[in-house]
Amino acid sequence: MQRHTTIRHDCYLVHYALVQIVRNEEDLPLEGIAYRSGWISEERMREIAQPMLKNQYGQYLLKVIDEMREETNSNFFRDKGLERQATE
Repeated sequence: MQRHTTIRHDCYLVHYALVQIVRNEEDLPLEGIAYRSGWISEERMREIAQPMLKNQYGQYLLKVIDEMREETNSNFFRDKGLERQATE
């Protein structure tokens, strides 16, 4: 049993270190990274943002959703050869 606890603790430390590296490298909050990477859905991102809508962080999370939608729409039109038509 003690060995299992030690392994869990070690895994936690590795996980924590990786989170810190990702935050430092990307300069983005972890939720933003997870959403942009497709690890969490738009619905989950909105659930996370909901209790914080009155502060800057909650607004930031919604902005990330909007930016991703714009990128997706832009890529869709570009891939279809309709980029010029979409911007007119």
